[in-house]
Amino acid sequence: MVKFGFRVLPQHVNPMNNLHGGMMASFCDMLLPLSVHRKSEQVHNRFLPTISLQIDYLAPACAGRLGRRRGRAAARDASRWCLRRAGHG
Repeated sequence: MVKFGFRVLPQHVNPMNNLHGGMMASFCDMLLPLSVHRKSEQVHNRFLPTISLQIDYLAPACAGRLGRRRGRAAARDASRWCLRRAGHG
């Protein structure tokens, strides 16, 4: 499991002072390949593009808050990894 975090700064928020959804998506997009790199020696230094990313925004994260996520490589077939992430903003 990989743990990764960032402080929500003013440049990361929308006009309502909540973390911009695109910033959260980018953060998750960086976290998920790191999870696979930790799990597999075969791909530890390879670029892993995201094929599909689905995010459910459950609550806002305001400026100044610490965004934290945990990523876990869940399953694998011949050419793809299935990943899960859990966390709180």
